[in-house]
Amino acid sequence: MPERRLRPIFDAIRGLNPQTAAQYQNCGFIPDFVPKGVSKLGTNPTILVVEDEPLVAMVLENIIEDMGASLAGPAASVAKALQLIEAGGFNGALLDVNLRGERVDAVADALAAKGIPFVFTTGHGIDGIPPAHRHRPMLSKPFRDADIMAALNRHVLAKQAIS
Repeated sequence: MPERRLRPIFDAIRGLNPQTAAQYQNCGFIPDFVPKGVSKLGTNPTILVVEDEPLVAMVLENIIEDMGASLAGPAASVAKALQLIEAGGFNGALLDVNLRGERVDAVADALAAKGIPFVFTTGHGIDGIPPAHRHRPMLSKPFRDADIMAALNRHVLAKQAIS
């Protein structure tokens, strides 16, 4: 996987001062999988993963780490997700719609109330999304690594506010 081979390069670029990192970025020398805000701002964003399937959670963790971000969670239940949201310290979230039969409406509501951006990941389509949040971004399972990276860059990391 090219992301893994380029990780040391990204780590080196991240260590640059923000002006130099921005110059590399503007010249196109930072790989596409690196979220632009990370290098430019010199931050290490954290993403909350709310997912009940261990293998999917591990894939998401690898993608998030390949992007140079950190993982919060994973939360496999609504109760655990709400606990992590209360604790804060993350920039955004990836939110599965159904956690072993438990709907995540309360989790989506809590994230929205705190102004934390999130992306739904679901195999249930738009009908699985809580009606109050159908305007939110959604990725259908199965997804590709590039889809997750693009969604995080566009809908989460571009915001860069840590809760």
